[in-house]
Amino acid sequence: MNVQTKPTEDAVAIVAELGRRAKGAAVALRNADTASKNRALVEAARLIRGDKAAILAANARDIAAAQAAGMTSALQDRLLLNDARVEAMAKGLDDIATLPDPVGAKIEEWTRPNGLVISRVRVPIGIIGVIYEARPNVTADAGALCIKSGNVVVLRGGSDSFHSSRAIVELLRRGTRHEEGEPHAGERNQRPGADGKGARAGRKLGHVTLTEPTSKSLEAATAELEKIVVWDV
Repeated sequence: MNVQTKPTEDAVAIVAELGRRAKGAAVALRNADTASKNRALVEAARLIRGDKAAILAANARDIAAAQAAGMTSALQDRLLLNDARVEAMAKGLDDIATLPDPVGAKIEEWTRPNGLVISRVRVPIGIIGVIYEARPNVTADAGALCIKSGNVVVLRGGSDSFHSSRAIVELLRRGTRHEEGEPHAGERNQRPGADGKGARAGRKLGHVTLTEPTSKSLEAATAELEKIVVWDV
């Protein structure tokens, strides 16, 4: 994982670099075989169980910040990780590994009057952007589903779960590295308290299509992109 702090660079340039990396990773990921993807997911699940203490410690930092900010108890519960929730994340990865690989599955086939056989086959989208609230488990779920379906994922999690999500991403990255040549997936995770205007820059450059949250200024977007986390294997 490369953690890059770029507080002064233009948001468009930062997202352009992230998009370039994601496009390069997509080539490798879409060609990964089913067994490699499944082994990467199972290894990531094992790492999540083995490094549960590190995940819970990171989550404790997020919870402490949330309490200091006056977050409601209901939202804190949404953010909270415990032994049972970490195990649920790991089990989710194991479950996804057992699902049929959608890549290459034949959806439909027909023959034209001239004898030409035409098939509709499932293929990876390429790069998927996911914007979600401060639910750390979504980091694992979205990452695993995209790996299984052969897609690079760019994640924009809620700022309140920054430390938790970063810890989970590191374990997913290590799981994919377990398979030599296994493709990368990317995460764009904002620093706490910032918004996500940078999504617009990504769409303009044609790299990633994201639903863009509101933003007050380009300065806010730059602050949001001060830290970019990329799974780089």
